[in-house]
Amino acid sequence: MKYYLSLLVFVFVIKLSAQNNNIEKGEFSSSTSSSETLKFLISDDKKFHLSVLSGTYEEVNDSIYFKSNYADLPRFNLKFSNPNPKSDKIIIDLSEESYYQLYKVYIGTQKNVNSPIEYQSIKEMVKIEETSLESRKVSFEIDRVEFVYLVEENPKSESFIEKFQIAKDISKIDLKYSSFSINKLNFKGFYNQKTKELTVTEGRNPMVFSKDIIVDVTEKPIEVTTQKNWTYEGKAIDPIYDYDAAIDNVPTVEYGNQVPEYLFKLKVENNLADALSEAKKYPEKFLVIFYDTNKNAKKEFEEYITNFQTNLKYYMYDKYYPEYDNYNFYLATDKDVKSLNKLGVSENQSIVFLNSDGFKLYHAKAKINDDNFAYYNMSSIVSDLKLINSFAQLDEVVLNKKKTISQFKHELVKITSSGRSTSMYSIPPPAMPAATIGEVQVVEDVQDNSVQDFAVTEVDSAATAIIDYSNYDVLKEKNNVYKLKSTQDEVNAKYKTLLDFHQNDKVVDAHLVTIIINELRLSAGFSGLLFNKYTKELNANDYKAIDYILKFFNEIPMLQSEILGYQYRKDYLLESISMALGRMENKNQIDKVLNYFDKIAAISNENIWVHKNKMIFLKENKLDVEYLNAFNNYFKSYIKDDSSVIEQLDKKYNPDVDYSWLEFKNSFANELNTASWYVVEKVKNTNLDSVSNAIKWSQTSLKIEKDNYFYLDTLAQLYYLNGQKELGILTEQKAIDAALLASDSTIIEEYKIVLEKMKNGTY
Repeated sequence: MKYYLSLLVFVFVIKLSAQNNNIEKGEFSSSTSSSETLKFLISDDKKFHLSVLSGTYEEVNDSIYFKSNYADLPRFNLKFSNPNPKSDKIIIDLSEESYYQLYKVYIGTQKNVNSPIEYQSIKEMVKIEETSLESRKVSFEIDRVEFVYLVEENPKSESFIEKFQIAKDISKIDLKYSSFSINKLNFKGFYNQKTKELTVTEGRNPMVFSKDIIVDVTEKPIEVTTQKNWTYEGKAIDPIYDYDAAIDNVPTVEYGNQVPEYLFKLKVENNLADALSEAKKYPEKFLVIFYDTNKNAKKEFEEYITNFQTNLKYYMYDKYYPEYDNYNFYLATDKDVKSLNKLGVSENQSIVFLNSDGFKLYHAKAKINDDNFAYYNMSSIVSDLKLINSFAQLDEVVLNKKKTISQFKHELVKITSSGRSTSMYSIPPPAMPAATIGEVQVVEDVQDNSVQDFAVTEVDSAATAIIDYSNYDVLKEKNNVYKLKSTQDEVNAKYKTLLDFHQNDKVVDAHLVTIIINELRLSAGFSGLLFNKYTKELNANDYKAIDYILKFFNEIPMLQSEILGYQYRKDYLLESISMALGRMENKNQIDKVLNYFDKIAAISNENIWVHKNKMIFLKENKLDVEYLNAFNNYFKSYIKDDSSVIEQLDKKYNPDVDYSWLEFKNSFANELNTASWYVVEKVKNTNLDSVSNAIKWSQTSLKIEKDNYFYLDTLAQLYYLNGQKELGILTEQKAIDAALLASDSTIIEEYKIVLEKMKNGTY
């Protein structure tokens, strides 16, 4: 924060001192790195205004939605290039202004969708000192991978993770990091016609603005001075105090000597029938059964409940908070043996977790005082149980024909919004054994009326889901975790019914959008989470789902969601659909995929990234002619004639979307070189028209980045392939000379070999 404030002071000084030079009136945008959102306004009446944030707004009914021009920009700004196509490494280049901010940033690499993610701290990779404010340009290398993850760690709140797909022809990544600031916020407002007041809030702190404000008149000092190291005689010297450390070390408030306003008590029943009956009243809670017949079991159970209850009281001092109350408890007795046996629990000193319907989610060998199930672990186990319970609930709505399609959608949302991703799992899943689904109710035993039992409906269905249960840290007995019974075909059939049900929607369904987008991205969709389908060929359901997104493409961004709001942005929708269409598995439906690429290009006003993803798809499917034709059309959309290349690019540059003018033009030059080099490599499968077009692309790249030796080498080889051998030899020598100036010894030797082959006719 100190850095940001000092930046504001700096801007004030520069702008105000410039008023003596007949400054032009109007709006000035900041060109200083890290303050791009600032605007300084100089008016004709000798007044100035500093605008910290700007953007657009939209009136919807009585509400006003303000959107910052920079709200959707990622925290990590990456620019891809391919200066060294033959390298098996990727260079990560950090900008100077980002360097000292990277102390809490991590990078993860994933070779392919089936590989684990390997994380490293950037501060360790580039040797950043914790107290260093030095600005210096640094870089490091990683092996070629398909995915890169960048993480902004926030230990006391949510960490932000951004995933990038790296094309095969990328050998360099320029990385800039932009930490959270006010420009990331979106505001909502309301205008009061009667009072002429505008109320604006980011969701927590409302601010009220009026056009006419009566300012209270206050007294002014008669003199203002400044003095360094101000003091007075006898003033005590204050120690340097670490306020952050002090806040972290504030002792926890103990309520032991105070009477709480709310007296919380756990739900503990005396018999199994009552425990099950009480559990049914709380669908979001779990019933925990301890089975221990040792003589001290009752005492240990009472101590466990007392300790658990005491810990929860600190969270419920003033009132009841249901989010902390996740469990009911019961201590099983000898009368419950047959019931437990039906659930597959036969060992004394065991713990069993049931959902509110009485389905067993997990059991393990454990004593009552086992640390694995102490309060501090039980508070984290609940997230695992919720996911496991969603599998049980999904089975219920898929396999039970009496359940509605809305109930299926509800369960699918819970699974796909769980926050888990199959790409995070690294241990192969175990084989799924056949199992029994227990629909629980209490019945009397025929031979002994004092013994209660569970009535179990057995289902002869092998568990076909392939879920990795190794990610559960505390639930160590993986074979005792509830296994999904529904097959992928059964879930897909239900998903088709869900999509058909919503085909005639007049209003967009937010939950369905969440399901669709997660499924298109696979790693967070039900195909990935339940069946390890990291990638697959698009099927009829997927195309029907894409049609739904396109139908409501303009309405979806208006959906409001604090948790999943990013899923409703147009750029995220386009990215999700493009990535799904671009899968290699779609190679047998080329025409249909290209047709959908054209659809999303049309609905997105010819979004440039859609066209780029389409070209990648053509290229990866070795449709050389189609790819080169598509790239030539892309080139012509930028460079329309023989006039100045820079001026034509300037017309295409959009400061609200592109990072900077320099990066924009250099990125375009790199794209031209990449496509031109593709012609060099694939010349046997292309015609002379392709070579001629590639020469234009390559020549244009050098008009943008003169003397780039990679680009010169590409152009030289294109000249030679086009029959212009002398010009090719001359240009290859220029590439060598430029590489010599850059002291790139490795590439110089490669170029010398190419030049020698050109000269002796063996190229």
